[in-house]
Amino acid sequence: MHLDDHVFPAPAGTASPGIALRDWLAALAMQGFVTRGLEVKADRFMSEEEKDDEIATRAYRMADAMLRVKASANHRSPTKPPLTNRPR
Repeated sequence: MHLDDHVFPAPAGTASPGIALRDWLAALAMQGFVTRGLEVKADRFMSEEEKDDEIATRAYRMADAMLRVKASANHRSPTKPPLTNRPR
């Protein structure tokens, strides 16, 4: 997959190509940040909009990091199967 690949392509004949991998990863990261109550600490007063922008920026940084690791030559597949595939 490349940065501009789409994870969930839109149906044929629609104007949108679907969601890009980077955007999808950023959305997942942001969901995690918001769920765990990430607080933005700053050395000055920040409006709610500025705090939201900072969380979004961090989410894209996390997505970019995931893509870098995925693309690196040293990236190795996990040796253990995902938890959902383990016998109970």
